[in-house]
Amino acid sequence: AALSKSSLSHRFKAATGFSVTEYIIHCRVQQARILLSHGRSVQQAGEAAGFTDNSHFIRTFHRITGQTPGQYAKEQR
Repeated sequence: AALSKSSLSHRFKAATGFSVTEYIIHCRVQQARILLSHGRSVQQAGEAAGFTDNSHFIRTFHRITGQTPGQYAKEQR
């Protein structure tokens, strides 16, 4: 049987603790962390992880990790 978008969203949140959008953002930040730890610049990591706006990437990364992408990259060196 087909699920409505609303039912799928509720089930996803119940199973993961995240909305679909939050989950995607967390996955993008995790991808950016990997790229930063491999020497990519902040802008390159943000773009490659799917963020189209660099300032939004920096704010989102900081909100989720507690540090800026630049701080994270410096810590990884």
